[in-house]
Amino acid sequence: MSPKPGTLTEQEIWNQPQAWRWVLGEVPGRLQKVKDALTGGEVVFCGCGSALDVALCCAAAFRAHGILARAETSGEIALFDDPVRPWEGRSLVAVSRSGETSETIWALKRAREQGGRTLAITCEAESTLAREAGDLLLLDGCAERSVVTTKSVTGMILAGHVAAQALSGGPQPRTPFESLPQHCQRILETASRTVEQAWREGFSQCAFLGSGLLWGVASEARLKMQEMALMPSESFPVLEFRHGPMAQAGEGMLVVAMISESAREHEVAVLKQLAGFGATIFAVTEEEDSELRSVTPFIVELNSGLPERVRQPLFLPPAQLLALHAARSRGLNPDSPPNLSRAVILQ
Repeated sequence: MSPKPGTLTEQEIWNQPQAWRWVLGEVPGRLQKVKDALTGGEVVFCGCGSALDVALCCAAAFRAHGILARAETSGEIALFDDPVRPWEGRSLVAVSRSGETSETIWALKRAREQGGRTLAITCEAESTLAREAGDLLLLDGCAERSVVTTKSVTGMILAGHVAAQALSGGPQPRTPFESLPQHCQRILETASRTVEQAWREGFSQCAFLGSGLLWGVASEARLKMQEMALMPSESFPVLEFRHGPMAQAGEGMLVVAMISESAREHEVAVLKQLAGFGATIFAVTEEEDSELRSVTPFIVELNSGLPERVRQPLFLPPAQLLALHAARSRGLNPDSPPNLSRAVILQ
């Protein structure tokens, strides 16, 4: 009997609590060897695809801890000059699961040649990126065999949070995050039921919304739906969706909303509008309330009790499960997405 389509991807999704425990156990010690690459100036994270979403999430985490940081796509750094911001005195953190992404290798080389400090975050010790970087934060405990990235993404994001906490001079790096793996396990179990209830035939498009710390999360959730389920999908900051894209809202749209604590009132108001136009809302939030329940019954509660900046990685597992379920419902195999490979290498 052949395995169920998406079995490998499903295993990687459910292995995330284990990968997170590995990150919390190993990364603080490994950070001690690379901290110099992250101090003394602006930190620029770069990546492609899911690694770009990791970069967005890590840069947001660094800023939340008062560290000057931003994220860019590797291709922009590799192929275009930036005379306003020379690399000398800045750090480039190049993110790539495989360590073989062409544009990311090019970006790292360019930053290094122009006097910037370079740090690679990858899951592959023998990769080109690992060899070329001035410093290496190896996350081999987050390596995965699937084409579509899941646990490597959340593992790298969590490593970014641990690094930001350590660099900010706060409590011991592990302390704020030690409960995340158990929360992840519980959320996967509860989200599975909500995903099955929310997804239905007839959706023609998806919109993924998230703001602030959750903008990179929404972008990554959108990419999972595109890669696994081949579903037309877009991602926006929550309020930005009202400025044009809302024209598409209707009965055929699934809106997946990552709800923040900082802007909750405004974000729920937008969701009410979209529901009024006939869109189906799937919400991920720390806690539900009567306002949100009036918008949708499809709610995944995190119930982590953690500060807002710490809980960022918890928002992705429900979205990964949603994409997996959507793919299977559409007769697709997420383990073999068309036109994709584990590493994007350009000649």
